[in-house]
This record gives sequence, structure tokens and C-alpha cells, in this order.
Amino acid sequence: MRLFGRKKHIDEPIDEPRGPIEEEMKDLDKLTLGPESTDIPELPPDLARLKETATAEAEKITEKLEEPRILPELVEEKREVQLEEFPLKELNEKIDGELKGIKKRMRDLGNLTKLNLDSPEMIPLMELYTEYKDKLSRFIEELNSMNLIDLSSKRTFAAVYKFRACKGMSEIKREIRKIEVTCKKAGFIPTKVHEILESSAEDLVEQFLHRKSKSE
Repeated sequence: MRLFGRKKHIDEPIDEPRGPIEEEMKDLDKLTLGPESTDIPELPPDLARLKETATAEAEKITEKLEEPRILPELVEEKREVQLEEFPLKELNEKIDGELKGIKKRMRDLGNLTKLNLDSPEMIPLMELYTEYKDKLSRFIEELNSMNLIDLSSKRTFAAVYKFRACKGMSEIKREIRKIEVTCKKAGFIPTKVHEILESSAEDLVEQFLHRKSKSE
């Protein structure tokens, strides 16, 4: 039986009593560093949810910034084009009216088989030629300005109207060509109107002399 307690080894740590401050420091070390001071401790549930929400919001902002920006004025709204936007029916009515007009005025001029430069019908005939040639050009320009390809409906009706308009304009052009042939037989070429007006008198005189010499 030993009278005295076991003798402590000189290297054995001595457990000394700890005060309140030492105990709090020990608990703080366990909270921040973990039991073995190597692992990062998990956040409390509230902080973990806050971190998760903040991370998700940051990712959304990043994705938004990386998206290509499209200016509102550059975005073209696709809309349906309606047949009512194009005055095809009215154009057909105008063409039909002008076709009737040129035929009537040609009949009113009477028989033009003996037409010559001195005939009184020459000036009205040339005026008729110039007037309807300009009208035909305007009709063609108006029809070409209609973008019928983008029609969303009634495409068949549009094709019929366009077909009729072109057919009517071809009839007007046929009447214009009749005037050209008649005037050429009389010794005047209608297509030379602008050339004649722009040429000097000396040039025209020389041209007539040259033609006269060839005919003799």
C-alpha cells in the first residue's frame, strides 16, 4: 500500500484548473476552427440560406450582363400585310378607264391613212402619244411599288388584280405603238421628240440635207 499518490512523470502535462475566460476561448476555437483546427465550420442555417440567395442573384446579374443588348428601335415587329393596303382594284379601274379613253380619241381623229406632216390631225395625235406614254409609265411605277409578296392572305386575289392590270396596260401600249407607226409613215418619229427639242437647228438642218442626198 502506497502512502503517497502516483508520482507524475516530469513530461506529463499537468491539468491546471481553467477560469471562465479560458473556457470561452476553448469554445471559440471549437466554433471557428473545428475540433482539429483544420476544417471550415458550417454556417448557421440562416446565414447559409442568405449566402445561397446572394450567390444565385449574383449569377443572374452576371448572365444578364453577358447577354447581347438589342436596342428597341432595332427590333422590327413582324406584322401581317393586308390586301386592303394596296389600291389594286382602284388601279385596275383607272387603267380600264384610260384604255377606253385612248381608243375613243383615236376613233375621233378619223381615218389617218393619208396622214402627213401638214395634216391637222398630226398635232393632236402627237399630244395623245405623249399623254398616254406618261400615264403608262406612272401605272407601271405604281404597280411595281406594291410589295405583294408579303401578303398574309388573299394572295390569289392580288395575283388576279395584278394580271388584269398588266393586261390592260399592254392594251394601252398597243395603242401607243399604233400612233408611232402612223406618225413614222407621215415622216415624223414620236420617240425623237426630246432629241429634236434638244438638238440645235444647225444639226437638224444638216441631218435633213444628208437624208435628202441619200434619197436622190
